[in-house]
Amino acid sequence: MKGNEAKIYLSLLRLKSARMRLREARIMPIMFGSHMGIWTCRDRSIIWLIAEDPIAIMIRNREISDEFRNFFNVLWEHADKK
Repeated sequence: MKGNEAKIYLSLLRLKSARMRLREARIMPIMFGSHMGIWTCRDRSIIWLIAEDPIAIMIRNREISDEFRNFFNVLWEHADKK
């Protein structure tokens, strides 16, 4: 089942807008640009870095995932609506 069929909603912070369904995006100032990202889902967090040697780390811990979500929410509140 694809994300749109499951009605999975995505909130993301970007440096520029994207065209996707079931999403709300907010724009971060360019000074926050990074080749790193963090995804969270339930008790899992994935930290990824796109570099010459890309790497991803998965952490399975509810408290860490909750803290990443709290950090995201702080950034979300300060980001510009598109």
